[in-house]
Amino acid sequence: VVDNFYLDPATHEESARSGYPVCVDCPHFTATFYYTVIGVLDSVMMVVGSTIFRTYMRDWTYHSALSLSVILSFGTSLLDVVQFKRWNVGLGIPDWVFMVGKSSVQNTVGMICFMPTTILISKVCPRGLEATVYALLAGFSNFGNIMAGYFGAYLLSWLGMDTIGQGKTDDFTNAWKACLISGVMPLLVLLLQPLLIPDASMEAELTENVDTGSDEDITVDKLLYSDGDEGYGACDGAPAPPSL
Repeated sequence: VVDNFYLDPATHEESARSGYPVCVDCPHFTATFYYTVIGVLDSVMMVVGSTIFRTYMRDWTYHSALSLSVILSFGTSLLDVVQFKRWNVGLGIPDWVFMVGKSSVQNTVGMICFMPTTILISKVCPRGLEATVYALLAGFSNFGNIMAGYFGAYLLSWLGMDTIGQGKTDDFTNAWKACLISGVMPLLVLLLQPLLIPDASMEAELTENVDTGSDEDITVDKLLYSDGDEGYGACDGAPAPPSL
């Protein structure tokens, strides 16, 4: 939907060449500007966001950093509402100028939102289980993205936007409503934050590594099995790991 809004041409002649449906009141960006220029700008602004976080926020508490991140994320999502409603044009701001500013702000804030959770994960991850924790997080992330896609598709269908990109013309009248709903939803995370996130400094150690009595790293086998008179098998019913 977003790609169509930015890339849909203004005339049927251009539509025949580009393959996108016609949208009269759309920004009409070129693919080079939308994918290349904005793509490079996104990468640069993510570096800026991480620099701002490292300079000013690294000693904040998790609650403060995450609360500010969610609020900023909601605020930047309203920029999409402005562009879908075409208010920037009414204010005399060209679409490409507004797009550059919007993309810069959103990617800077996006990186600021990303850093607290990344630091929290690194603090609570047991030594030696980094790959396992990363695999679990990747699974949860993929599951979340899949479910978000389903809910998003239902929302677009409910708003009558499920035909965008399938006909000769596109109508984005209700697109701002979808942006507003998607921007409000992250605010619900603030209700669960006191229950799930520790109110500690991001520079503090949250856990201590399990003392194994040696310099060995903790592995999955060490969590499931322990050495005893009968070898492995401290976990009742757990088979011994195969010898390699």
